[in-house]
Amino acid sequence: MTLPVPQQLLNQKNREVLEYLEPLSCHGDNIEPLQAILASYPEVESFCPDSKNYRYFLWYVDDVVFAYGVGMRNVCLKIPPTSANLAADVGVEIVQFDGETWYSFSYDCEQLREMVKLSYDYAKL
Repeated sequence: MTLPVPQQLLNQKNREVLEYLEPLSCHGDNIEPLQAILASYPEVESFCPDSKNYRYFLWYVDDVVFAYGVGMRNVCLKIPPTSANLAADVGVEIVQFDGETWYSFSYDCEQLREMVKLSYDYAKL
């Protein structure tokens, strides 16, 4: 059974990232480290439309998606422009969604906790 995207996420800030994620899947191993980090952020919520069939996994705060997992090795985070150089040193810029730059990081990246904090703080602005 496929769950619908939470209503609060259906806004202009998330339109392109949600369209991108719709057909994708995700391996459980790459989301576990990110989920463990984000467990200490009480305001963060997660969503997976169909965990039995390994669909994509995303995290959001308020009405802003700031992290997602797809594929088998990487997690992706929306990084603020002021931290682009730092993110590029440890990750790979992958795409722009809704005017924001997202970076892909290996799920076992040593700097993942730091990158998650940057992404979370940026989503809270």
